[in-house]
Amino acid sequence: MDPHTAISKPHATYGALLVGLIFATFLQGVLTTQLHAYFERYPKDPRYVKLLVIAVWITDTIHLVLISLAVYYFLVSIWGDTDTSRRSILPFNLHLTFVGLSTVMCQGFFLHRIWIFSHYCLLVVVPLALGCCTNLIWHLYVSFRLVMNPPAPLSFHSYPPRIVALFSISAAVDIAIAFFLWFYLRRGTGILEGRNSLVSHVIHNIIATSMATSFLAVACLTAYLSAPRTFVYMAMHFSLGRMYTTALMANLNSRIIQRGELLPAPASPSILSRLRFAHHSVKSNSGPENWVSTYCTIGS
Repeated sequence: MDPHTAISKPHATYGALLVGLIFATFLQGVLTTQLHAYFERYPKDPRYVKLLVIAVWITDTIHLVLISLAVYYFLVSIWGDTDTSRRSILPFNLHLTFVGLSTVMCQGFFLHRIWIFSHYCLLVVVPLALGCCTNLIWHLYVSFRLVMNPPAPLSFHSYPPRIVALFSISAAVDIAIAFFLWFYLRRGTGILEGRNSLVSHVIHNIIATSMATSFLAVACLTAYLSAPRTFVYMAMHFSLGRMYTTALMANLNSRIIQRGELLPAPASPSILSRLRFAHHSVKSNSGPENWVSTYCTIGS
């Protein structure tokens, strides 16, 4: 795209980046609120879950700082400059690394649930894990290439194979994870007497969170294929990693509602203790009711 055109008609280029930054900032605020609610509601969660929550929040915060610096550079520092020799700056080229990191951490959480629900089925989990690792490696690879050879700000459309592969892998892995979560939980519907409403609630929660990331990944790919010379797909991709983290936090924080349906009467501490997830209980009781309990509880 001609720099003069981008400056005279910035709506689909730099304007799209600004809108993407605004939405990313909004989601970061939602994520911070969810983080506060999580630590207030579940102070006794295992340390590894708390570390995961803190890690994804820090990763998304760093990502927000990077894209904020990049958008400021484009809209303030070099605005009106038509010098075609200018290259994209390091924060913009590096932000893909943090999208990949937050994505793989959240996907790992959902993979752990699929591992339990599938009764440790390697044929299901291993391909999904390989897909998640491939997604991370591809994010790191594209980011590395951009850092080592910074392109002009308006020439990202000249990397179609890499960009298409990046979005395609993300969309495929997201859809597969959401499908298997839905599939294994759906198998419990009709088997658990008095628990169908809880299973339905969990399934709806999956559709509202896991599928949201799938739709956004597909939207990024569609936007790039339909308008590669704009920055619309970049604006959407700004929020992709944060959508994963928001889905993770929504699933963790919704357990208080699901536990209320699982235990309609006031529960004694011993009952709550027995409901906490443990690997030996899953191995000894792998029925659908255990799947629901596993989904609603996180244990040490």
